[in-house]
Amino acid sequence: MTGKADIAPTTSVADRTRAARPVAILLVVLTALLAAIGLIFLSLSASAEVVRFGVRGFPIMFAAAGGGLGYLITSRRPENPIGWLFLTLGLISGLQTAAEEYAVYALLTPSGAPAGLAIAWLQAWIWVPLVGISSSPLLLLLPHRRVAFTCVATGLLAVHHRDSRRHCWSRPLHGKPSGVH
Repeated sequence: MTGKADIAPTTSVADRTRAARPVAILLVVLTALLAAIGLIFLSLSASAEVVRFGVRGFPIMFAAAGGGLGYLITSRRPENPIGWLFLTLGLISGLQTAAEEYAVYALLTPSGAPAGLAIAWLQAWIWVPLVGISSSPLLLLLPHRRVAFTCVATGLLAVHHRDSRRHCWSRPLHGKPSGVH
């Protein structure tokens, strides 16, 4: 003993980066796989008429941007939670694309597929974690947290007030989820 307190060795930045890289790669690969599945079902059901917000397949852009940006951040700075949040956003956006396009294919094409209604239900609610992750934690990690919190709280209350009847209490129409006609 040298008289100094024994301190457990800490891991270096290189060790943390090396350990985080496979997890980040796995999340990016899963995101790309889900987006590709969504593209396949989008091409199979391209003629189906769907009433929805935005262009069909637009969450693919969020999957690519979130997954790519998240990987860039986590591969260089694995201790930065913003990178992991972007990876999660990309993964959920990929899941949203795959679920939405599978549900459209299963419910609105003559060939159909099993479990379309269950997948449509999942897709109808997947926006909740997307909004939760993309607003509150992401903005609260940025500088000036108090201002960010006020903006997030005001925005979420406004969205909830506007959409509470339409989204939260929507019921299936003729055996199909609302938005799928």
